[in-house]
Amino acid sequence: MRGRLPRAGDSPSSSLQVVAVGKGRAAPPPGDVPVHLGVGRVQSFHVAVEHEEGAAVLHLAGELDLLSSPLLDEVVGRQISMGHARLVLDLADLGFVDSIGLSALLTARRRAEAANGWLVVRAASPRLRSILEVTRLDRELHLEDRDGRPVLASAAREGTWT
Repeated sequence: MRGRLPRAGDSPSSSLQVVAVGKGRAAPPPGDVPVHLGVGRVQSFHVAVEHEEGAAVLHLAGELDLLSSPLLDEVVGRQISMGHARLVLDLADLGFVDSIGLSALLTARRRAEAANGWLVVRAASPRLRSILEVTRLDRELHLEDRDGRPVLASAAREGTWT
């Protein structure tokens, strides 16, 4: 089930757990936490966590912005407090990130490192990778492709990054 959130009809998995969810138009699964955008508007944001090879893998889906960033911060804090300071943020299903969402990624990295851990950003879309390059955050975050292979920072590809 790696790389996607559970769907109706999936068999339960002890290693994958939805820990924070904002609901959209569809009927939410049990345990949803709505992220309200204003009168009558609700945003969709999901975080599912599984543990593999000594790391907590957080599968993010939906929109990471001003309203949903606190949910990511809460999940990261919970994982670190449970002794899981090695974090992988899987962004394969993340559709939108604003400047607050980018800040949340950096904050998660800093929190993991403060707990003697690390953070890897996995499966960022080409658009998000472009944003990370323009903002030079590709130099601050360790990026991996969907298969876990490192994605070098733009300066490293140009031979100017040491």
